[in-house]
Order: sequence, then structure tokens, then C-alpha cells
Amino acid sequence: MKKAFIPTWVHALADYSTMFDLTESDLQRRILDYPAGISSFNAEMVAQGHKQVVSADQYYGLSPLDMVKHVDGVIQELSEKIDQYREHLHEVGEKTQENLLNVWNQYAQRFLADYSIGQQEGRYCVAFLPHLPFADNSFELALCPDLIFREPSFSREQVVLELCRVAHEVRVFPLLSQTGEIASELGPMMLSLQQLNLGVEVKHVPYALLKKSNAMLRIWNRECVVAA
Repeated sequence: MKKAFIPTWVHALADYSTMFDLTESDLQRRILDYPAGISSFNAEMVAQGHKQVVSADQYYGLSPLDMVKHVDGVIQELSEKIDQYREHLHEVGEKTQENLLNVWNQYAQRFLADYSIGQQEGRYCVAFLPHLPFADNSFELALCPDLIFREPSFSREQVVLELCRVAHEVRVFPLLSQTGEIASELGPMMLSLQQLNLGVEVKHVPYALLKKSNAMLRIWNRECVVAA
């Protein structure tokens, strides 16, 4: 039996740029990051003057102190399990297998430094499926970095449709199952979404850290004009 795939990632703006093939024009849009998890994306975007990003996650109702404990727990879990997943990883720049935990911890600390003020400013919002706490078409772009083919509680299509409700365009990454293979549900889900008159494509992306993860799923409302 294959090992369960690595459960959690810690991301930064540079990761998102390659995972979702983000252009400078994309970064100017109203963006929803869900489920955002532990990520310095929002903090880095604000530092660059992009203040239209909302990061949402089920854990964002935690107090700053409890979030520190949560992050410490996740980093500890990763440190205990990272050796199991080395076969799934490439070495990219500073992210050597020996240094990866240090890099992730740096991202996590930047997230924690921004978390309290971000909560107050409404940039970090608690959110649960099946209904996200946002009005229809609140965002121009939704980024989904770590959920679709791993979350057993909701159908993949249900997750995508809820994201499509609140955003004109949705990008999903990675397209892997828990075993690190391309998810078998991907094809049937794409067909179902097309039958609902949604634009759908699998697009190559330059992300290189995770093996077999060089593609994202892009979904858009055909009634909205979306840049390719």
C-alpha cells in the first residue's frame, strides 16, 4: 500500500506565483485564498501594497496565542513525517530536503507576525464549507491550494461550485490524490463542470518542488470576461 501523501504545506507568495501561474495583473485582482492554512502569501501581498486579498480557513477563528500553538503543532508534525515524503519532492533553490523545514518555519513566522493585525483588518477570516461567508461574486479570483482531492467530507464538485459562487475564476492546485498520483476524479469532475457551462482547463504551471504537480485546474464563469 502506498504511503498517505503529505497532509499540509506551508506556502509563500513565491510558491503561489508558480503554483497558480500568477501574473502581475492577477495580483491586482480581488483574491480569495481558501483554504489558506499556514501561509505568508497575504502578509507578503500587503507588504507589496496589494490589499485586496482575503485569506480564509477553518482555523482563522483561533486567537493569536492559539494560532501559535496550532502552527507549532503543524511544524512539529511535518518534522516528524518529512522523511516519509522525500520520494515526492524535488530540490528547488533554497528548498533542499535538509533545509525545507527551516524555510517553512520562516514562512510560518511571517504569517504569525501578520495574523493578529490581519484579523482586525478582515484579511484573515474564519470559513467553513459547505457555505463560505461571502456574497456571490465577491472576488475576481479564488486560489485553492490544498483541499480538493484530499478533503473527504465534501464532493470535489461541491467545493469548486462554492468557490465559483464567490469568485469569477477559480484556480486549484495540486491535482494529486493523497498517494501523490494524479487524482482519478479529475476527469469526471471536469466533464461535470463543463456540463454546467463553466469554462474548464488544466494548465501547465512552473511549480517544481512537488513531483507530478506541474499543473493546475482553472475554472471560470463563461459569463465573465477572464484573462487567460
